[in-house]
Amino acid sequence: MSTATSTAPAEPTSDKTRSRGQDASSQAVITPVRTRRSGIWLAAAIVLILIGAIGGAFLYTTASNTQQVFVSTHTIERGDTIERDDLTTIALAAGQTTAAIPVARADEVLGKIAANDIAAGGMITDSDLTTSLPVPSGQALVGLELKSSQLPAQTLVAGDEVVIVPVATQAATGGITTVDPSTTVQGTVSQVRASTSTTGTVIVDVYVEARSAANVASQAAAGAVAIYLAPGD
Repeated sequence: MSTATSTAPAEPTSDKTRSRGQDASSQAVITPVRTRRSGIWLAAAIVLILIGAIGGAFLYTTASNTQQVFVSTHTIERGDTIERDDLTTIALAAGQTTAAIPVARADEVLGKIAANDIAAGGMITDSDLTTSLPVPSGQALVGLELKSSQLPAQTLVAGDEVVIVPVATQAATGGITTVDPSTTVQGTVSQVRASTSTTGTVIVDVYVEARSAANVASQAAAGAVAIYLAPGD
């Protein structure tokens, strides 16, 4: 007698295999989720670029909104003729209130006479410049063309107090004229400059009392004066 055995239908292996294959395939093609880190770095890079651009624009704007003005390289004495070596420049922010003369007006500065003492590093203004120093009331300005033997060894500058003294000269008759050394004249140096002649003399402009000017000028023309620094100078 045979016993009937019931066998459950086997699950098709092809379906399982297919299912597992599909799962593996699906996992292989899944794209990883992008994190926010790359976005943060991108934003940071953009910010840095913008900061650099803004900084560059600021520097350009600052540089283009300045003006160069004249300042003295050293102390300039009243009465000195201002030359190129006496000057340098500094930059000031545009719109800054100042009386300093800009470099564009160089022709209005060079060759002018200092109307005041200008300290080293001081800005040059219109009030510091003149074409000639004014003659004080009651005085006259006399020019003396002098040799080194008629000058003190110390270089004279504007403002020096000096004494003009007559000296003996060779007379036309061959004799030597005598003078009274006591007839001296007090004076104040206005300007000192080299003579344009080839004699190597120096021209010293001196303020003297108006009543003495004619006599001093006459003696100076004859080469019959010398000067020395007044006591205390």
